[in-house]
Amino acid sequence: MGIAYDEDGKPASLIDLRPMDLADILDATIRVYRSNPWVFISILVSIIGIPVYISSFIEKGYIRPAIELALKEIANVSASTQTMEILNVFKTNEFLIAAGVLGVVMLFNVFLMPIAQAAVVSAVSESILGRETSFQESLDSIREKLASLIAAYFLVILIYVLLFSPFAIFLLVADTIYSNPGAILGFLGIFNLSFILFIFLFFKLLFIPHSIVLDHVNAANAFRRSFSLTSGYWWRILGIYLVVNIIVGMIVGLFSGIVYFVDLGLAGVSSSEVVVLGVGALFNSIISLMLQPVTLIAMTLIYYDLRIRKEGFDMVILAQAMSEETETQESTNSENL
Repeated sequence: MGIAYDEDGKPASLIDLRPMDLADILDATIRVYRSNPWVFISILVSIIGIPVYISSFIEKGYIRPAIELALKEIANVSASTQTMEILNVFKTNEFLIAAGVLGVVMLFNVFLMPIAQAAVVSAVSESILGRETSFQESLDSIREKLASLIAAYFLVILIYVLLFSPFAIFLLVADTIYSNPGAILGFLGIFNLSFILFIFLFFKLLFIPHSIVLDHVNAANAFRRSFSLTSGYWWRILGIYLVVNIIVGMIVGLFSGIVYFVDLGLAGVSSSEVVVLGVGALFNSIISLMLQPVTLIAMTLIYYDLRIRKEGFDMVILAQAMSEETETQESTNSENL
């Protein structure tokens, strides 16, 4: 999968390898997605399709209703008792079993998600650089990097779990410290700090899979690489990420309206709640898997944008192309002699 060339002998990338603003990234995201949509979607469906479906089923049938019930409790009970009433909603056996199953699915995703994300990143990168790619080639390209990907992703999950462990501790001791306003305020302060750290680290560690797949580094160096690339551009990455996900969210919202009417129709013809939930979760999963590549494409474009801004990556491509052309000419000259 060498570099493709246009009629003038220049690297034929799908996008211009230059610093991009928000409009450029959005336009390029659409072009890259349209270039190989079924490759991106097939990667996600084959690797994380089942976990996404199970997660959607549990979220739709158990997690979301519990949250809606908690919100009703906030509106219906007095301020002096609402904290314990809300906590009791999340202590029901039904919710705990659903949360446990969801936890198991997420554990599987610790191993599956980095594979899916890395394969899509590889396919996106090939498309950006004007190279043909396929489902199998994308998987083959990351085969030797699986250990680093899983190790890095496991460490990221561990960091996030440690950040939010105070919430789990609070649920365990809530009954004993409820009468202690100072302890509750202390936990609330820790929650806020954990959330801020989570947001900060999320964007600092965003390019770990890109570093492993495209820069060929191990897990430890991928952490350093991602921190280095995002240095000085954290707010810019945050802004673009939010805009992309708001647009994706709006599209999901439009499709969710269709799913809502499907649910109503099924409820009218089927008395089985499981069937209604199952079909609704299937539609939600399809929508998610079709749109998830959009965010991955945009983040890969930002990765290249950062490399162009900080490392002159466009010149690297040109230099590599010139080097390959020189080697080809030298090989041809040798054969003629």
